[in-house]
Amino acid sequence: MRIEGETIRVVREAVRRGRLAQPFRARAVTAVGIDYAERFLQKHCDDRPDTSVTWLFDRVGRGLYRLTPSQQRLADDGF
Repeated sequence: MRIEGETIRVVREAVRRGRLAQPFRARAVTAVGIDYAERFLQKHCDDRPDTSVTWLFDRVGRGLYRLTPSQQRLADDGF
C-alpha cells in the first residue's frame, strides 16, 4: 500500500474495529497491512518540525503513537 490518503483510512478503520489498540507501535500498524508504517508514523506525528506534512498522530511515548483527536473523531464516525 502506497497511497497516504488510503493509509490513514486503513489505520482509522483498524482502530475503529479494534484491530489496532491505541497507543500503537509501528509493528502493530504493519500487521494491518501497511509495510512502511515506521516512516509513515514518524512523518505524520506532532514531533516533526516540517509543518507542510499533515499531522495525523500524537507521539505519546518512545515509539508509541495514537490518532490525533480530529483523526479519532473521523475513526469514530466511520470515515
